[in-house]
Amino acid sequence: MKKCVKKVNMMSSVTTLALLITTFAANMKCVYIFHQPEQNEKIKTLRKF
Repeated sequence: MKKCVKKVNMMSSVTTLALLITTFAANMKCVYIFHQPEQNEKIKTLRKF
């Protein structure tokens, strides 16, 4: 049971990290680092401004 709980916690943290990186990339578009010529419509919903 403990092994399953650890796996769920790790997947939850990975999902949270992916959401944070996507939000960061949506708010700060940098052609040199992320090479984003166009943004997807779903990513634009995460923008803060």
